Amino acid sequence: MIVAAVLASGLSQRMGADKLALPFAGKTVLWHAVAPLLSARVDRIMVVTAPGKEYVLPDDARIESLSNPDHGEGMASSLRLACSRTGPEAESLMVCLGDKPLLRSETVVEAIRRFEAESCDVLVSCFEGQAGHPVLFASRLMPALMRLKGDEGARRIVASHHGVHRFPCDDEGVVFDIDTDEDYTNLLSRSRA
Repeated sequence: MIVAAVLASGLSQRMGADKLALPFAGKTVLWHAVAPLLSARVDRIMVVTAPGKEYVLPDDARIESLSNPDHGEGMASSLRLACSRTGPEAESLMVCLGDKPLLRSETVVEAIRRFEAESCDVLVSCFEGQAGHPVLFASRLMPALMRLKGDEGARRIVASHHGVHRFPCDDEGVVFDIDTDEDYTNLLSRSRA
């Protein structure tokens, strides 16, 4: 069983507005970040949001929203919440970010295929040598994910773990995100394939 966690509880401080609710290609940034997971063999998709935030998401029974009361602590709190809700049947956790609206479905499908074929503990999607998302973690790493603190996410686990497989792909969407007005302007100049 593959469970995905879409981290969407950030403060959008550099944008000065809720970047996940911004319009893009007839939907929102977050909608486009979640949609590629639906074509892959993902059994559950947990969208972790800040309290009081409600977003329009694709209509699919696999999607559930989780409100993170500790979102001000940073990304680690969202990862911990997602891990606590995966359940013992989860074989892996796929971590995605809510501000990556250009991620392609075929990239998600291939990331899962490579993760399973390599039998690795961690798979990191990369574009032109730069690490991005999705990142897949084997269930045996859940205890380590549950111990994370602060806003660095799981970088420390990825950097220190020996069972990491880098998945090079030609999808800029694994690294392209929305942090500034300039990023959003750049996004709007593109079309969603």
